[in-house]
Amino acid sequence: MPITHSKNSVWVRDGKGKVSRVVDISEKLQKRLERFVKLHRKGASADDPLLISEQGGRMQYRNVYSKIKSVGKKAGIGKLYPHILRHTYLTRLYNVEKDLRFVQDQAGHASPTTTAIYAKTNNTARKRQVEALDDEEF
Repeated sequence: MPITHSKNSVWVRDGKGKVSRVVDISEKLQKRLERFVKLHRKGASADDPLLISEQGGRMQYRNVYSKIKSVGKKAGIGKLYPHILRHTYLTRLYNVEKDLRFVQDQAGHASPTTTAIYAKTNNTARKRQVEALDDEEF
């Protein structure tokens, strides 16, 4: 899962389903990545991998999986792995604007049916929608 970086996006090569895609990122995350590159990837260009292995090559999915799983154990989260982070990101992204097409694009899904899995309404929005029924006149 090599990732390269630029100003407002990251390019994920061979991501989930071996699909490569450009994922938009926020300005805040962009700044964090710039700081990360400055501290840990001195001299890296936008085309260089963002995450590298301990041997200096592109970090493979199994390495990312292992590191995230380890972080989950140390944090007491239990089962934590990259797909859970992906699922959380896509669900939260959907809940911002309810724009399934944009989430589909960010996820690299060919079918909106696959993306619909992430179209879960959060509890606050669910409550707001149910409460709005009280304001309706019949």
